[in-house]
Amino acid sequence: MNTRILIADDEAPARKRLARLFSQRTDCEIVAECTDGGSTLETLLKAEIDLVFLDIQMPVMTGFEVLAALPENHPKPGVIFATAYDDYAIEAFEVAALDYLLKPFSAQRFHASLDRALAQRDKSPSLPPALIGHLARQRDFRLPVRDGDSLFFVPVREIDRIESAGNYVIIHRSGKTHIHRETMSSMEKRLAPFGFFRLSRSHLAQLAGIEKVNTPQGEANSVVMTDGSELPLSQPLKKLQEAIAQMNSL
Repeated sequence: MNTRILIADDEAPARKRLARLFSQRTDCEIVAECTDGGSTLETLLKAEIDLVFLDIQMPVMTGFEVLAALPENHPKPGVIFATAYDDYAIEAFEVAALDYLLKPFSAQRFHASLDRALAQRDKSPSLPPALIGHLARQRDFRLPVRDGDSLFFVPVREIDRIESAGNYVIIHRSGKTHIHRETMSSMEKRLAPFGFFRLSRSHLAQLAGIEKVNTPQGEANSVVMTDGSELPLSQPLKKLQEAIAQMNSL
């Protein structure tokens, strides 16, 4: 069964180029083309769409506003942003975009992005290399943290590790701590692009802050951070090594 595609872009040349590129595929079918955010939202609500190539700046509603307006129980399509703007990568990550195509992009880049998106349809999404690159250039991102009656804007680079505490998390930051109401799964999704790794069910750590891995009897079971704290490691050592290698390559 072909993947059902929606193209949403207010510029006719951009829509025509995407249509030409899709004409080279036998595994996709363009269901609709939209020229503004309002018609895009209406189409997503009425039609069965698997994947949307979504511009960000459009009349009526932005691409992000369209996605935010979808009812929570409505099936969510895969999203590939195709935009001329280089500064929305963090927002794209937060809405679980499959990729971030920066105009003008080549046909090769288009097909690689589409192939990756189709391969991920039935899998847990992984962050595409292009989106990692955009995010890596924005490492000064500050995380809003509600602690008691105060709202802190914590530079991500200052966060050493995070541990779960029921429906809260404890954020350890350069000798300070914040207690923030959010789940570990949510924190993991938000911080993974900034070099954080889920060591175990209860611990998330900045990769750059890992000083060593303890491997008694040849099995990795904990890591030691540069602040001296020892955290349990339940993930395979290979997965940790791959995450470190990926961040070092940026």
